[in-house]
Amino acid sequence: MKEGKASEKVNTNVSDLQCQKCINEMTEGSTEALKLLYESMYRPLLLFVMSVLRNPVIAEDIVQETFIKVYQKADQFQKKSTAKTWIFSIAKHLCMDSIATKQCDNIPDHIVCSDGDFSRLETNEALNQLDDEEQQVIILYVFGGLKIKKIAELLSISEKQAYYRKKTATEKLKSYFTS
Repeated sequence: MKEGKASEKVNTNVSDLQCQKCINEMTEGSTEALKLLYESMYRPLLLFVMSVLRNPVIAEDIVQETFIKVYQKADQFQKKSTAKTWIFSIAKHLCMDSIATKQCDNIPDHIVCSDGDFSRLETNEALNQLDDEEQQVIILYVFGGLKIKKIAELLSISEKQAYYRKKTATEKLKSYFTS
């Protein structure tokens, strides 16, 4: 595989345009673009998958599989949605497949996630104040950088529901951090 043109560092607040650029470069075989996308999207994807599966071992596997699929299917990205929405959609489908095959039932919940950033106690405690639906929306909004319209599309809910969940989650988080 040839190294790509993605020489600029993608930060953790990666824009959708930067994600799209990485995907475009992956179609040319750029492993550097995959690395940059991985560095910027790993944490938001892990948080999202954890909010769905509640199992760190399976979640890490799903995130790894998501990046593999993104790399393998980069040439199939049709720009009908944003690049981030497309990536989160792949992760969502992998989560649904995992749930359907009941992979999560065999692994204990007490295993600690190996990603240091994710395991920050304060972040976990704050997110645990939210119900599953609120967690998904706030993770996609805050960590994934997606707009309400795209979140609604990704989660197959109305924009009004997505907005309400974000608002409720924000209020709970404000209350958590001010108490």
